[in-house]
Order: sequence, then structure tokens, then C-alpha cells
Amino acid sequence: YKSSNSIEFTVSPTYSYRIDSTKAIKIVREYSKVLKNGDNLKVIEEKSLVPTLEEIIRETINNTSSEALMAEGGNAEFNNNVYARVKQMFDERGFILLTFSTTLDYSEGVKESLNARNQAKSEVETLDSKINQAKKTTELKEIEAKMNGN
Repeated sequence: YKSSNSIEFTVSPTYSYRIDSTKAIKIVREYSKVLKNGDNLKVIEEKSLVPTLEEIIRETINNTSSEALMAEGGNAEFNNNVYARVKQMFDERGFILLTFSTTLDYSEGVKESLNARNQAKSEVETLDSKINQAKKTTELKEIEAKMNGN
């Protein structure tokens, strides 16, 4: 999946659900061709629920920037947005979503970029620290020189 600024992500959804007993007749009618062939709920899931779930994930990522997805709490916000839409979709189709979560991961290229950026940031912080230390050392020498009358 690609974010609104074309950064690639992978998403692994995990969920559980059950049939809403008050909508069982609707499910039998809607999926009668599948059920007539002797198939079970797994086929309904594969042919109807999973493609719609994937489309919801794709749309949500496409409408979100990579910065928002990678920001602190970005994965939780993404999960909450997808959860709300998936829950509604399951409800509309006669199922009750019991649990839902997603694992959002970045492509290797993004991970390498993040690692390089973090490394560069760490190096800059180290240099800043050394510069500050050198300045303080110089200040200390100047103070000592003044105190010794030089």
C-alpha cells in the first residue's frame, strides 16, 4: 500500500468475527450461491470480506501522509480509522466484529532512510555536544587565566 506521498507500507490485519444471529437470514440470502455450492463461511470471508477490508486499508493509507503514519501514535490512529470503517462494513453485511488490529510496517527502503536519518541526527547531536564542551573548556581556561592575572 502507498501513502498519500507515495511511501510504501505493508499492513497485516488480524481480526475475529461472528455472524449476527439477528441477520443470519440476510446472510443466507445474500450469499446463497456460495452456500449452495457447499462452501462455508471461510469462502464468504475470502470472496467478500477480505477484498473490502483490503480496499478500506488501501484507501485509508492513500489518504494519509507517511509522516502521519510514522508519527508517534500514527499506527494507533491508523488502526482506529480502519477499525471504524471495517466494523461498519461487517455490521452492514450481517457480521459482528469481535477483535481487530493492524500491524503497520515500512518498506525496506523507508527503514533504511529512517535509520540513515536517525544516524545523521545522532552524529549531529554528538558534534553539538563536543562543540559545547569545547566552548565550555575555552571559557573555563579564560576564567582561570583572568584569575591568575594573565
